Amino acid sequence: MNNDLRHPVVLAQDMATLDVFSSFMVGDIDTLAPLVQRLRGTLDELVRLVVLLALLGTGCGATASPTPTPGDLTDLRTALVRNGVTTLSAVAGESACPGRSLDDNAVHLTVALGDPTAPRDLFLYLFRAREFDGEGAEMDGCAAVYVAANPGAPVSRIERAPYRALGAGWSHALNAAIDAALAETVNGG
Repeated sequence: MNNDLRHPVVLAQDMATLDVFSSFMVGDIDTLAPLVQRLRGTLDELVRLVVLLALLGTGCGATASPTPTPGDLTDLRTALVRNGVTTLSAVAGESACPGRSLDDNAVHLTVALGDPTAPRDLFLYLFRAREFDGEGAEMDGCAAVYVAANPGAPVSRIERAPYRALGAGWSHALNAAIDAALAETVNGG
């Protein structure tokens, strides 16, 4: 490149660099010392940065596997189908114990396992992770109301955070299918 076309500051820097190297070539190590110190400082900073990035990479989960995110209600209904459960109807906000604080968390499904002429109620409750344990007492109260409303019918309850399921008259096969679908959904579908 023609030096006449370069910016005067760049040209001056180039000239200073040439002066430093020419001085070194003739044996004046004192002239080169500031440049070597500056390069050594930059190299030290680079080494520290590489070590820091390596440590951060190790600390950001390299030794732990991520926790699966539970599936949503669509994933759960798909898992129910995979486990042989047919959904005949679905009503959001309908709880096994109406009028309680759980209504917003509730979905009422009418389901069947194999025989659609023998439908069963499946009340599903979905909670935020931080609310799951705190709503246990409210869910106990709801289950008690549901048991009282269904005298003589065996009431099933399955809990797999963040889901709770409640229903009456489930066969062992239906209970197992619902439990398997919940387990599948909770583990990321």
